[in-house]
Amino acid sequence: MSDMPAIWKEECSVQSFDVDMYGAMKPHSLLGLLLNGCWNCTEGTFYGYRELQARGQIWVMLKLQLQVDALPRWRDRIVLETWAKGVQKFYATRDFRISDLEGRRLVAATSGWIILDRTSGRPYRFDQSRDGFPWLPTRHELETSLEKVPELTEYEEAARYRVTYSDIDVNLHANATKYLQWMVDSNPRSVLETMRLKSAELSFLAEAALGDEVTVLAGRQPGNEGLFGIRRQGDQKDLARGRIAWESRADH
Repeated sequence: MSDMPAIWKEECSVQSFDVDMYGAMKPHSLLGLLLNGCWNCTEGTFYGYRELQARGQIWVMLKLQLQVDALPRWRDRIVLETWAKGVQKFYATRDFRISDLEGRRLVAATSGWIILDRTSGRPYRFDQSRDGFPWLPTRHELETSLEKVPELTEYEEAARYRVTYSDIDVNLHANATKYLQWMVDSNPRSVLETMRLKSAELSFLAEAALGDEVTVLAGRQPGNEGLFGIRRQGDQKDLARGRIAWESRADH
């Protein structure tokens, strides 16, 4: 573990299935790339998937903040960097940077996570002095906020989805990428065809299981910004909240 780099770095290529009709990377594909970097970064460490599984534990993402300078495009070669930033009580923070091969930043992100006991649901208390993990508390790609996205007070129903088999990940619930996909897809066609994602802030509140029917709630904000909620129909439980800002595709 002592040989593990403090900053995990990997190079990859944007594939045809990652992009939209304009050849720009889809927001949920972008989030999937970040999450995959997390798995790769922690593999074989005290916080790796297999290691947590053996202890009956699971990583859960509670917060994501995403800033897009320029969306990667089909066939682009890009570099993903990610690092564990620090611990706030029960929460671990992690940052991300996606750059082109010349080092120009394309995407910045930060996130907050907890480790839960699969049986009791109790959070794990991190011990940075004993876990042997390379934390970088002074390196901030974005300043992390663990505050929840505000709850919607005025909204309309924008879309409904049923959680299907292909939405479920190895933790047996709908993958985090689906929440962002549902929020983005619920926007009018006029928005999706003329605007591109500028930033997104998501709070993850509860899990969606196979067969759940979920509703996307949308509340418009001043300018090119919207607030969203994901609500389970069965018990009316809020599963996620999001704040998405857009900018014109014509500017890029």
